Amino acid sequence: MIKKIILILITIPLGYGQQYTVGDYVDDFSGDICFNGEGNWSYEEHGRDRVTWINLFTSWWPSCTTEAPQAEAVLQQYANDSLVLVAFGQDWNQPYSCSGWGTTFGLTHPIVDDINNVYGMFGIGYIPHNVIIGGDGEVLYSDAGYNQTAIIAIIEQALENLPSDFDEDGFNE
Repeated sequence: MIKKIILILITIPLGYGQQYTVGDYVDDFSGDICFNGEGNWSYEEHGRDRVTWINLFTSWWPSCTTEAPQAEAVLQQYANDSLVLVAFGQDWNQPYSCSGWGTTFGLTHPIVDDINNVYGMFGIGYIPHNVIIGGDGEVLYSDAGYNQTAIIAIIEQALENLPSDFDEDGFNE
């Protein structure tokens, strides 16, 4: 019995990989896009050097259905800025499919099928869970629930701190 418990305690962390918290710098992570795009969404290709907002959700939780259109409205406020919003969803068809989720809530950002367990990399506690990553890859915010005021404050701070190509030479100063 003790051997089984030890084996379980050793193998459980392996299934979740890296657990990022505020102040950590992220490595690349990715997943298959199932709405509003094709192929694979990867942090290195689509998020690096931008402010990246990750929304982690399930298709059946009422708080997630409330949050989806609110997050889309915030994204539209910053449509001309270097903000990327990507949602990683789980538990499809309870009741929404991936495309049904995006269509029902009028979402314009990509939704990724979270079979690679990005939630396990960032999520602690409940869903929804929101993460903001700065342009340099630092986790600036990670919290369960949807605190729109806090999310907007972190987004604005992160956008202000993004380097820009002021002299248009192709390099951010």
